[in-house]
Amino acid sequence: MPTPPFPPPTGEFSEHKANCHCGAVRFTFSISPPLDAYPVVECNCSICQRNGYLLVYPIKENLKLAHGSEESMVSYTFGNKTVKHNFCKECGSSVFFEVQSPPPEAIAEAEAKGEKLPVIMGVNLRMVTRLEVNKLIIRKVNGAEREPKYTV
Repeated sequence: MPTPPFPPPTGEFSEHKANCHCGAVRFTFSISPPLDAYPVVECNCSICQRNGYLLVYPIKENLKLAHGSEESMVSYTFGNKTVKHNFCKECGSSVFFEVQSPPPEAIAEAEAKGEKLPVIMGVNLRMVTRLEVNKLIIRKVNGAEREPKYTV
């Protein structure tokens, strides 16, 4: 199984406020390890490149939407439909995505350990209030080479 694009939790968390450009979608999330030690993913796959994603991967329970934010989003899936990308329907900002179907090998590995995989979110750090990009630890991921390759 390929290495997941996110680090294992350390027990230390950092919490962050984020919103789309127009403010219609607002949310908070916490991640472990904290952002100053988190290898942020910059992927070159078709959608990440086009949306300029800088990604961290909190579990779904650690992402809280503000009241009214869910109604302000639209979603998009493509390819094998395993990831639901969420956008603000007013300003078009790509805020986060939800991994709806993890790879079968990841599910099998977790089940073999008697565990259940948590739902993983991919949060676009560019939505974070007062983000200092120059302080991030960037990990480049070659998603463009993942199968199946996406074509229009």
